[in-house]
Amino acid sequence: MKTISKILFFNILFILTSQITAGVKPVQEKKHPVIHPAVYTYYRETQNKKIPVWIYFTDKGFTTEQTLQAKLSALKISSRALNRRAKANKKQQVDFRDIDVNPSYIKALLDMGFQKRRNSRWENAVSGYIEEQYLKPASSLPFVKQITLLHERKKEKPDIQDIPPEPNLSNENHFLNYGLSAQQLEQINVPVVHDLGYSGKGVLICMLDTGFKLNHEALRHLDIIDEYDFIFQDTLTVNEPGVDIGSQDEHGTKTLAVIGGSMPGELYGPAFGADYVLAKTEDMRGETVVEEDNWVAAIEWAEALGADIASSSLNYYDWYTYEDMDGNTAITTRIADMAAARGMIICVSAGNERNSSWFYIGAPADADSVITVGAVDWKGILASFSSGGPTYDGRIKPEVVAMGVSVRSVEPASQNAYQYVSGTSFSTPLVAGVCALLLEAHPLWTPMQVKEALTQTATQADSPDNLYGWGIIDAQKAVEYRQPGDVNGDDQINSKDVLMAARLLLDNPSVNDEMMHAVDLNNDGQIDIRDIVKIVNLSIK
Repeated sequence: MKTISKILFFNILFILTSQITAGVKPVQEKKHPVIHPAVYTYYRETQNKKIPVWIYFTDKGFTTEQTLQAKLSALKISSRALNRRAKANKKQQVDFRDIDVNPSYIKALLDMGFQKRRNSRWENAVSGYIEEQYLKPASSLPFVKQITLLHERKKEKPDIQDIPPEPNLSNENHFLNYGLSAQQLEQINVPVVHDLGYSGKGVLICMLDTGFKLNHEALRHLDIIDEYDFIFQDTLTVNEPGVDIGSQDEHGTKTLAVIGGSMPGELYGPAFGADYVLAKTEDMRGETVVEEDNWVAAIEWAEALGADIASSSLNYYDWYTYEDMDGNTAITTRIADMAAARGMIICVSAGNERNSSWFYIGAPADADSVITVGAVDWKGILASFSSGGPTYDGRIKPEVVAMGVSVRSVEPASQNAYQYVSGTSFSTPLVAGVCALLLEAHPLWTPMQVKEALTQTATQADSPDNLYGWGIIDAQKAVEYRQPGDVNGDDQINSKDVLMAARLLLDNPSVNDEMMHAVDLNNDGQIDIRDIVKIVNLSIK
């Protein structure tokens, strides 16, 4: 009987595996209209001589499968990135999107006066400026698929400088002296996980923000693997005299301290032991708008370096409508989902617009594969500013919340002073830091498994809504969470789990709640063949 069942399950595995097909077609047909109407609307309303645009290409300069495979074989992608990708997609770590944009296509545009800003491999597109008279000639090029508007973001309001929250100190003793940062960490049960020895060690986190000053006492310990200024195209993310305004690097410094700070008696971030790459993407000069292509370029850059997590306290919505928050429209949203599909955890702020006429989350928070983070105060009450959901297509947002009112951080202008700040900008790095703890504890988990562990152990896991999402996260419960289908508890779902589940089905032993959670995937209170089939499906994804 057991031998027959074993054969049956592996036959199911073979059939399901054979149905999987891979690949992005090397050539994509043009869409109509090739020039998006928003491009002309922008020109009429602004009369700017140079129009900011994205130009998408139909292909990457080849049409045969043989050439595609040759180019894929020649790709130079870091082993760290490939290993991370393999967790999310066991069968295919590289694809058409990883191939560079064809330089001859870009040259043809430059020859007609196009001014290039950024490339996007994944979108097979280039951003930059073009004059109105060259729009139609550019769109008529055989390799140009579509021309859309490169959107620009208005400046957000400065962070609120807060008074300290009402004391709510715990009686519990922990190995680390958290000082006044204890409150924001204890609310999400981080100290217990630190006591277990986790600090984010071995995890690489990308911070996307305004810039970073690293001379504060709580930041000097950080191991910065790489950094890049996407505004001025150099390797300095700290303020550059004569170029940046004085406050340029303040916001990024504060978010970095919230996630990774370390100073006994003053401040600890959840992931104080992690490694970091820093991306300076947001230009704070008053006369300069902020283009979304910096964010796109930074995500592709960090993913190629092998970053495991990206934490982004940015929101793009000024030029969009609520209908655009559908998980597919904004380029930052699409890029965020592509990064998640490559095994990168993306944590983004919900936004601070609940009291404004906008109310809703902005891009890329509408992406279905990201972890969108709202804000609560120290009592767990939703912050008045924390943006709500749902997405336009009806999905619950945000996913989770953490403390975003009177959060302990550093004073960037000082080397040893501290301050309190508010916004979903600061609840986001708290959650991203917990993601690093989860990856340290469960290095084989994919972004969707980390997301599941956070949501299914949060305070509203059984009744999520569009303000709190699944609720306040619990780092300890998330670390202890066992993924459905992981029957033997080794953080992998494979043939071993299928066979173990089959034995449970045939032997019919009594199982504890944790084991039942792992095997009973249809939640009907029993173990049957339907659960086995679901585990087979999970094992081949």
